Formats: sequence, C-alpha cells, structure tokens
Amino acid sequence: VYFTGFDFPSSNLGTRNLGTRERERTRKKKEMETGKRGEKPHVALLAFPFGSHATPLLTLGRHLAGLAGDVKFSFFTTAASLKPISSLVSACSGNPNMVFCTIPDGLPEDFAFSPERPQEDIEHFLRSAPDDLRRALAGMQPPVSCVLADSFLHFAQDLADEAGVPLISFWASAASSLITHIYTDRLREKFGVVQ
Repeated sequence: VYFTGFDFPSSNLGTRNLGTRERERTRKKKEMETGKRGEKPHVALLAFPFGSHATPLLTLGRHLAGLAGDVKFSFFTTAASLKPISSLVSACSGNPNMVFCTIPDGLPEDFAFSPERPQEDIEHFLRSAPDDLRRALAGMQPPVSCVLADSFLHFAQDLADEAGVPLISFWASAASSLITHIYTDRLREKFGVVQ
C-alpha cells in the first residue's frame, strides 16, 4: 500500500513546508481525530473495475471494516465488477459498516466489444468515472473523510483534494509490477520501444 497526503506524527517535516492543499488536509485530519466534525469517519474505497483489481481492495476493506467498528466503508465499483466476486460481497453483507455503491461503466448503450480495441471499455470507464465518482462522493452521509483508491485510478488524488481529505493509493499487484511501472520511461530509454 502506498500512502500519500498524510502528515504522520513521527515526521520531522511539520507543517511549515507543506503546500496549501497539504495544510488543509492536515487540518481536516486533525479535526476528524479530535471529533470536531462530530461525524462517524467514512472511508471511500474506489476500485478499478477490471481484471482482479476489485478483489484485493474489497478484501482489505472487509478486514478494515471488521476491525474498525466506528468507521463506515463505502466500496465503489461497477455492477459488472461485483458479479465475479459475489461470494466476497456476500461475506461482507453481515457487516453494517460496509456498503456497496455502484457507478456506471461509461459504456455507450450500443457498445460492442472489439478484439481490435481490447482496452476500449477501460477508456470509456476512465473518461466517465471521475465525474460519476465526484457526484457519488458529494452525496455521501456521513461525508467521506478518507479515500482509499486503486492506484490505476489516476484521478483519485483530485477527488480527495476536492473533498479536502487524505488519499491512500492502493497497489493491488505484485511489487515487481509497481517497479516496472515506476521505471517504464527509463526502461524505454535504455531498451527502446517495440512497435
């Protein structure tokens, strides 16, 4: 799990060198910790709804919801991505702190999968998801106090910043694949790109 947007107590950075967004997040975090908002903490789990990405995020959310009885967890994904993990969804049904929220997949009504464009459904989702999630998060009660999102959702930091809450970016794959993504440009420079 990769953490971003937190000012941990052990940090010697303090708030002097933090930018405006970071100071605001720190202030909101402290308000939440001291109970000034008076609301139950609420974590929004944002899943990338393709492949097996939803499974590890939901597994983490399920365990956190079981351990933190005073925190609400809302799991956001598409209806289609919930079907393959229905047994895990059912296992969460006994926990009142875990709720499921579906968002549109962004596909046009006449969409037909094409082998020539295998990532087209992902492209549609990534175009529509920021606005769909923005609307969904704005209407949540209690208001979201933290966003825990799949790292593939590149827009999650913007959503967290707009809400004034911290983001935890979750990498669902092996560490070796993360390193490959981090160093993609360097690998391309060294070895070239095969067309």
